[in-house]
Amino acid sequence: MIRHFISWIGQNKRVFWFFGFAGVYLSYFILQMIVPPRYVMHTTLDDWIPFCEWFVIPYVLWYLYISVPLIVVFFKASRTAFVSMSMLLFSGIALSMVIFAVWPTTVDFRPTEFERDNLLVDLVRLIYAADKPTNVCPSLHCYEALTIHIGMVQSGLFKKSKRLFQTMSVLTLALICLSTVFIKQHSVVDVAAGLLLAAPMYILVYKRIMPSLVRRGVMKH
Repeated sequence: MIRHFISWIGQNKRVFWFFGFAGVYLSYFILQMIVPPRYVMHTTLDDWIPFCEWFVIPYVLWYLYISVPLIVVFFKASRTAFVSMSMLLFSGIALSMVIFAVWPTTVDFRPTEFERDNLLVDLVRLIYAADKPTNVCPSLHCYEALTIHIGMVQSGLFKKSKRLFQTMSVLTLALICLSTVFIKQHSVVDVAAGLLLAAPMYILVYKRIMPSLVRRGVMKH
């Protein structure tokens, strides 16, 4: 069993990307502990947006929206599709870690009291307790959701149902981004920064790095 597993690892070295993600997220929590936030992200628009506990559902759905497509692309799409998707995701997260280290941000508008008391509010309280309102800009929740959408579209797995898939994926992406501001976990500035960050990273990975690796024979189509 162990020999077969080692052999499988040798044939699927791209699995090590998952370990890279674990390392980056570990650094995220380390930064939360050692770098105190100094810059508050707060706009007038944030005050106009009401708290709505129903948005905790798409906020939590994010965990599946990120993990399941990565696994599907790993097993079902080409090596190039998975590496491209992982590189886009990983590079933006890594850059965000640098931003968090030199420009630590926070929000100051998370509610401490709630008008309603229900299961969804309890889930929001749990999220508040587990995830401090630090290192909020750019929003990794939004950046990662957008890059997963891009990676899935570029993977070629949904050619037969491309329109339906894109519609469902964009709707999920929009709800996830909205959820971050409606449960008061992020400012609208954080959301915009997370989405905008995806543009240069997409150009770098999909238009520069990956085509270069394919031309040099390092990566096959």
